[in-house]
Amino acid sequence: MPTSLPLEITNDIRTGKELAGDNYSIEQISLWFAQEKEAFYFYNNGISESDRYDDYMRSLTIRLGTAAINNTLAERTILVLGPGPGLEMQSLLEKQATWKIIFIEASENFQTELRARFPESTIISATESGQLGVSSGSVDTILALSVLHHIPNVSFLLQEFNRVLKPGGFVIIREPCSSMNDWRKPRSITPNERGISKNWMVTTSKKAGFTLENRPTPILFHPLARLIKRLHIEWLFKTNLYYWLDMVVSRLLSINDHYWRDSWYKKLGPSAYFYVLKKLSV
Repeated sequence: MPTSLPLEITNDIRTGKELAGDNYSIEQISLWFAQEKEAFYFYNNGISESDRYDDYMRSLTIRLGTAAINNTLAERTILVLGPGPGLEMQSLLEKQATWKIIFIEASENFQTELRARFPESTIISATESGQLGVSSGSVDTILALSVLHHIPNVSFLLQEFNRVLKPGGFVIIREPCSSMNDWRKPRSITPNERGISKNWMVTTSKKAGFTLENRPTPILFHPLARLIKRLHIEWLFKTNLYYWLDMVVSRLLSINDHYWRDSWYKKLGPSAYFYVLKKLSV
């Protein structure tokens, strides 16, 4: 499948200092958007609803996003970017039925699923430019969970997050932190996905007017997950034991956090980070 990611891998891309696609032209962004729009929908085909490891990833939103979630217990407005089928919000809304939910989703197929699953929510189509069709200062919390790595101009989107949030509002982000393999070779999921290095995310979010509520949390040590799947003991993903194993191993190996993982030892690190950002009050 064709990709819009650059075929020349510069040193700045290799080290994660530069995010591929973030400085693309309007024409390049338009092509990227068209390639990604329905790609995950056709790949997913219900996988997210049956995969226990996906359940584990969703559980981290509550475990690690407590500070932001506990600040949205009343009647608050929550914006969810790129929710796909909306499974992240389905579990959260079991406890917070009073939240006003705004979904921004590119896929028309996923929009249909969201309307059926969340009939009281507002669903807005994502734009090629990344502009959010929401009024300034109208949102309490934003969830962007495993979606920014599908978007080219992430720095612009972080500025949009700042615009639509109320002062003191939160952004909860979960993102892969590596290139997600060599994108010059055939891709198996979507054509333009690539992770975002921790240093780039921290630096760029600060420029966009956010502070870190806490240190980025390294998560998702994939070799451990693959071993559990190979041994057919996926029930472990639902246990506290797996959570603490993942947290401890990912933290210990975060010293080996490489963006371009072109050798086996570079792959021995966390696969993602969890961020809780807070908009500055002034």
